[in-house]
Amino acid sequence: MIYNILLLYDIRKSNLCLTLYLNKGIEMAIRDSLTSQLLNLYYLKTNLKYAERNYYEAEKYGLKYDSVNNMINEGEMSKYSLDLEQRYKVEKKDKEILLLEKNQTRQKTFIYSLAAIAISLLLFIYLLYRNYTARKRIAEQKIIQLHQEKKIDATQNMIQGEEQERTRLARDLHDGLGGILTGVKYQLNSMKGNVILSEENAFTFTKSISQIDEAIAEMRRVAHNMMPEELLKFGLDQTLKSYCDSVCLSSELTVSYQSFGMDDRLEQTNEIVLYRIVQELLTNTLKHANATKSNIQLSKNGHLISLTVEDNGKGFDVNAQQIASKLTRYGIGLSNINHRVEYLNGRIDIKSDNRGTSTHIEFETT
Repeated sequence: MIYNILLLYDIRKSNLCLTLYLNKGIEMAIRDSLTSQLLNLYYLKTNLKYAERNYYEAEKYGLKYDSVNNMINEGEMSKYSLDLEQRYKVEKKDKEILLLEKNQTRQKTFIYSLAAIAISLLLFIYLLYRNYTARKRIAEQKIIQLHQEKKIDATQNMIQGEEQERTRLARDLHDGLGGILTGVKYQLNSMKGNVILSEENAFTFTKSISQIDEAIAEMRRVAHNMMPEELLKFGLDQTLKSYCDSVCLSSELTVSYQSFGMDDRLEQTNEIVLYRIVQELLTNTLKHANATKSNIQLSKNGHLISLTVEDNGKGFDVNAQQIASKLTRYGIGLSNINHRVEYLNGRIDIKSDNRGTSTHIEFETT
């Protein structure tokens, strides 16, 4: 009996202590807004009141437990709703970003396509322009070539006509006038022994025969210069040697001639043109240069023909002479040389100062 009383006393004492701890915990949980801990404390307090058979208090704390539990559930639902809403917003933003990226990709693709089309169009225009300029340049070159060919043909015709005329005049002088003068000379010589003349008339008669000899020699020299038979028979090299020797004998100009690689003959027209060029150059030297020496070099290296004519004269202004040869008859010798060089499709280089003049001509044979 006494043991049961003591046991009941201990139980009540323990419930009282537990109640105090639970009340203290509830106060702390309420104060610190610890809803989860407060829910657990209300649950323990409810069970404790049911154990004490205090149903009124048990119902009261049960209602508080339900209230806190509902509040927690509502908070979780609100949090869940907020989380869903946030997730929806994030997904919505992701979709918007994806849509913007797609639009941006489309725009980039469109821009790249436009750029590619523009580049292709520019390239096409450039190719058209390049093709047009190439065709224009070819046409201009063709026109220039035709003008050059026309000029060369005109020069060739002029030179051929000139040479034909020279040949005709040389033949007429040699065969016609030369024959007449030779006949007159023979007649006068035959008359000389049959006619009685005074000493003065005999001297005049003899002098006339001598003058006829000089005229025949001069006529032959002119005919030879116009078209030397030696050029046609023996070629350019031998003819130039003879011509230079004749210039040395007939003038105070000392002419030195050298040739290299001229074993084979050139085309006849080219030989005639080169001979005329040397003639023209030496004639200019004799007339205008006041020179005492002249050097002539003619060489052939493969298909390349080179001609150099130099003198130690007073020189001249090359530019002024070239301009004058185009505008007036002054400088016509240089103009003739240029025409002949053009006919050979060659190059001419003239250098001149007070120490002399050097003319270098090059062209290629076929």
